[in-house]
Order: sequence, then C-alpha cells, then structure tokens
Amino acid sequence: MSDNLVSKALIEFLNTASTHWAANACPDCASSVEYRNCTFFFEGQTWEIPLPLCVKCHSVSHVVPPYEA
Repeated sequence: MSDNLVSKALIEFLNTASTHWAANACPDCASSVEYRNCTFFFEGQTWEIPLPLCVKCHSVSHVVPPYEA
C-alpha cells in the first residue's frame, strides 16, 4: 500500500472516529464507561476524539501526574 493511500485512509478514519462513538458499557465488566478526550495529530491536522474508559477496569489512580511547567 502506498504512503499516500495509507495517509488518506488514516485521515478518513480519524474524521469518522471524531464523530462516531457510542459505547455505554465496558465489554469486560459491563460497568458504564466515561469518555476522555484524546488529541491526535497527523500531517498538520488535529482531532479531538472521545475515547471510552472504564474506571473500574482501568483505574487512573496509578497514573503519574504530568510534569509541572
């Protein structure tokens, strides 16, 4: 697959993903999920995509805080 075709496919996917999301329950434990905005950058474009997160299965308490400016 050419790089140009891969780039177009990735951009199309990110455009679709930024407007299409609907999971309400975790597939592992069936708890309700929260959505966290994640930023994706590619070829000068930016997408804010909400990704589902199950706080029961993936506790964020163990995550190290970001560096302070």
